[in-house]
Amino acid sequence: MKGESHIPKWAEKFLSWYCRHEILEEIQGDLYELFDKRAKKKSVRFARRRFIWDVLRTFRLSTIKHVQLPNNLAMLSHNLRFTFRRFTRQKLNTSLHLVGLTIGITVCLLIGLFIRHELTYDTYHAKADRIYRVNQVWEVNEEKYLHYGAPTPLAGALREGRPEIEAIGVAFPQNERIVEINPRNKFLQPNIVLADTGLLDVFDFTIIQGDAKRTLSEPNHAILTKSTAEKFFGLQDPIGKTFTYREDKVITVGAIMEDLPTNTHLPASILLTFSKTEDFIVSNLNNWGLVYGASTYVVLGKGVDPTSLHAPIRELYDTHLNDPDEDPEIGYAELQALTNIHTNTEVAGGGKLVKAISPGVLWFFGGISIGVLLLACFNFINLSTTQAITRIKEVGVRKVIGAGRRQLINQFLLEAFVLLGLSALLAVLLTHLLLPEVNGLIKKDIAISSMYQAEFIGLTILCLIAIGLFSGWYPAWLTAKIQPATAVKASYSSSDKTSNWLRKGLVVAQFSLSAGLLLAMIIMSRQMKYFHEANLGFDRENILS
Repeated sequence: MKGESHIPKWAEKFLSWYCRHEILEEIQGDLYELFDKRAKKKSVRFARRRFIWDVLRTFRLSTIKHVQLPNNLAMLSHNLRFTFRRFTRQKLNTSLHLVGLTIGITVCLLIGLFIRHELTYDTYHAKADRIYRVNQVWEVNEEKYLHYGAPTPLAGALREGRPEIEAIGVAFPQNERIVEINPRNKFLQPNIVLADTGLLDVFDFTIIQGDAKRTLSEPNHAILTKSTAEKFFGLQDPIGKTFTYREDKVITVGAIMEDLPTNTHLPASILLTFSKTEDFIVSNLNNWGLVYGASTYVVLGKGVDPTSLHAPIRELYDTHLNDPDEDPEIGYAELQALTNIHTNTEVAGGGKLVKAISPGVLWFFGGISIGVLLLACFNFINLSTTQAITRIKEVGVRKVIGAGRRQLINQFLLEAFVLLGLSALLAVLLTHLLLPEVNGLIKKDIAISSMYQAEFIGLTILCLIAIGLFSGWYPAWLTAKIQPATAVKASYSSSDKTSNWLRKGLVVAQFSLSAGLLLAMIIMSRQMKYFHEANLGFDRENILS
């Protein structure tokens, strides 16, 4: 053919690769003819472009070659088709399986996200493994009392001659304060933190506008988070704007930072200049005997043992504060790892802005998730073993035509894993829908993106595999062990003692777990009611701070 040499070779090879042999020659002839006509009427370049487009347009299901799968893949494809056909025919049974597994997996995902959120507090800081909080300790008659604060002069003393300390910062969280933008625009602002410039070297604050160091070194200046700046000043440029703090102090905005992650024990919305903002602090800058809630944080050098600082800190306290002859109370300080703050309730509840959570609570919720998942698995096993009786003839026919026991077990395991996979997809969708409601209920801000972290996905997949094997193996083995002659005659009886004992045991376990979970929820509900309604012995509305 005259123009054949100009035809794009890769497009021609692609056509030969995918097109069925019985229609390939006809399609090629038509495309070659069209190519020649277009090349004569317009140009070879135009004809080449249209030839490529025609080849791509011809790529359809009706023209694609039939792919001969390897035996294993062909068997898998056949089993999958059979599995979905069976699901569509037994809609009620399939729905029961899906509902039970979906609820169990959804509960586990929600509780898993909650536990991960609690265990990853403050881990986003680049130096999280080397950051420590210096906690005040009082010891009287060998009884220890801990507090998250430390005397103000301790930070300055540690900065002198301690090469193992890379950075030191001080933070003093405040109660909710009234912030006035103008006479008509006032806010009761939470999470205000008085901070010195060293805190910027300890924690990772992402500054997006302004000079943070300069801001915290000048009196009556503040760094606002992005959302706080928008709340105060809308779309206006906040740098240089002012607001009134505690009715008498005019604060100038010097920098803006990104909002902090929700899983932090120091969720600052405003960082205020530390020493010059509060007269109370200024008058106690050198008072070693006063701990008012300001926390000192240090970043240790790589490989430094935090306990190595306990002795030098004790010496500072002995020099400036302790006098056993006059006061039996001894003061000193200990270092607490940043990543341990949120899960250690012994240190005055963890902190002022965010209270610590007991590891026992996390274990409790983890136990609930496992219990709910076990209920779903037991329900799956019971339904599957009961249904084995209805599959007698199917098993008999398969065995008569040559199916081995291993093939049957693989088929039934495949059905279990397909059901599990569908349930997992539905559970992910439900988790997306329910997480905002759960956040509102527990007063948290758990991000759905945590569910797509690599370690969370990997752990979820491993759990799903374990669930599939645990819940699918016994029903598969029980169904596959039926003898062909017995199955074909439909004379199989479900009176096998082992099976009966297992089903009865699973039913008892289901009821026991259900009762235990119900009891646990009742106790927790009453504890929360007591927590909110108990008489504390004072009127919380009439407290002055």
